[in-house]
Amino acid sequence: MKIIAHRSGPTTLPEQTVQSAALAFSEGADMIEVDTRFTKDGVVAVSHDLNVSRVFGEDKQVCDMTAAEFRALRHADAPGYCSHLLEDYLKSGVAPILLHIKESGEKLPILLELLKKHDYLDKVVFGVQESADIAVIRDVYPAAKVLAFMRKEENAEEFIAAGADYIRLWEQWMTDERVNAVLSSGKGLWIMANNDELGFAYSSPEILRKWQAMGVDGVLLNDISPAKKI
Repeated sequence: MKIIAHRSGPTTLPEQTVQSAALAFSEGADMIEVDTRFTKDGVVAVSHDLNVSRVFGEDKQVCDMTAAEFRALRHADAPGYCSHLLEDYLKSGVAPILLHIKESGEKLPILLELLKKHDYLDKVVFGVQESADIAVIRDVYPAAKVLAFMRKEENAEEFIAAGADYIRLWEQWMTDERVNAVLSSGKGLWIMANNDELGFAYSSPEILRKWQAMGVDGVLLNDISPAKKI
């Protein structure tokens, strides 16, 4: 079962930094997750939120900032750490990466061209929110691995039919019927941990062992070290 560092593993170091990604890999992560958005001038930025206030303390939206303005941001709780463009990750060499593609459509070719430029097409799993993106990605890179970051649990069949390799379910979506439907389709099942007691993106060894026995193929978590002990 793959352990994926959610938002590049923000437990010790700030979220979505090259440093947190490197630490997650050193702790045994099989993959790190990175959220992508686009700046006003069409550059791929790393940000989970559209508005950067939660992480960087400024009430601005990524799409209203130039790449230079976004790149100048510093983490509000850790000013020694800066924001990142996706190219920072690619130049650092960290891999493999699960890309959570927050914005696609006509912008998707820009992302694909950037990955191609840095020879990263085979070093990422493409996490898509729209099933139509799968065909666009495969037109550029037929061997692409794609994860369905679907917004609603009932959309699983749509993404399976569109050719996704992996289906991501939130922990609270894990009914026997839904899990069996994904596994019987031959697709990999990945889970976003979201435990009521332990918190968002946290789990326990007991739960992880249960998921592993069920045939779950990957789990997105913040804290990597405990998960690697199962």
